Amino acid sequence: MAAAADVALIAQVVKDLEVIPASARKMLCEGLPHAAEACAEVSNIHGMQYTFLNLIASALQDAKASAEKDVVARAAQGQVDSEELGRRAVTSEVAAEAFKAADAEVEAKAAAQAAAQVQAQVAEKKHSDAQRAGKSMAAAWQETRDALESATSATETVKVLVDGGCEHIQAKTAAVEEYLTGIKADRVLVAAATLALALQPEGRAPFDRMTAAHVAEVVEGKVAELTAKVAEVAPQEAEFNAEILGLWAIADCHRDAVKEADLALLEAQATQEAARDTLAKAHKDEKAAQKEMSGNAIQQCLVEEQIKQVVAALEAVERIKAGPPPAPPAVEEPEAMAASADAAVVPTEETDSGDVELQDGKEVDEPMAAKQAR
Repeated sequence: MAAAADVALIAQVVKDLEVIPASARKMLCEGLPHAAEACAEVSNIHGMQYTFLNLIASALQDAKASAEKDVVARAAQGQVDSEELGRRAVTSEVAAEAFKAADAEVEAKAAAQAAAQVQAQVAEKKHSDAQRAGKSMAAAWQETRDALESATSATETVKVLVDGGCEHIQAKTAAVEEYLTGIKADRVLVAAATLALALQPEGRAPFDRMTAAHVAEVVEGKVAELTAKVAEVAPQEAEFNAEILGLWAIADCHRDAVKEADLALLEAQATQEAARDTLAKAHKDEKAAQKEMSGNAIQQCLVEEQIKQVVAALEAVERIKAGPPPAPPAVEEPEAMAASADAAVVPTEETDSGDVELQDGKEVDEPMAAKQAR
């Protein structure tokens, strides 16, 4: 039974040894039972069968040597893998820190962009409000300038009519009448001016000359009044226009700041995306290194276990070569052992009292050589 177990062990180990060609494994496994059977009966063993067992042992020794080299190589590779895993772990940590920094940078740029947008909106609102407020003021200022222009034109027309000798007297007189009505001059003056200015200077009565002179005085006074007003609002208008321009410039600067913030955010997001890709690759490489190291360690354990199996198979081969163990000595029955003892001490006819001597109070048999001498 023990030999059968050894044969099964050896056969299984040989079958699993891929380092031995498949045809050789088949040959060894098929011949093993015959060689082992011969060794079980030492008288029947043939030299070739014993040599066959040595061939199996040699193949196992070669496989063991190859496996031991593999273990050494895998141990060295394990050290390399461990160092590589350490480097990749450091790379992952660096990539994680870079991604964290990039993520924080994106948050900061997004906050800066939001702040820039708010500031731009505030600046644009101030500019828009100032523009709306300035429209009514600008209209009033323009109305004053238009009034001055009308007064100046009326003054020139009155002067021509007063001096006489002009053409289109009726149209010019109507224009003066319309202007005086527009500035709400005295109605009596308006009516008298129409008649007085329509006459040539030499045809005017004293009242007409006085009326023409008063009309010229009224119109010139209006020109002086409006000129003073235009001169008064000019600095205000210039200051206001400068303020509007300044608000526009401020709003435009904030608009540029928004564009810069948008660009900075896009760049930060691109950096963040690149950092995310780098981190993902670092994690992937680290997992690959971990898998490689684990796979190599598992294979090393398998090879070490295979070495143990090969050693056990070699021991089994040696047991088979040694043949069956010697049979244990036969055990006699108690009755037979007693009878044998009694037969040993019964005296024969050739035995006399001199054949037995006492030594130290014990009986001892006389040496056979002494008996033969007598």
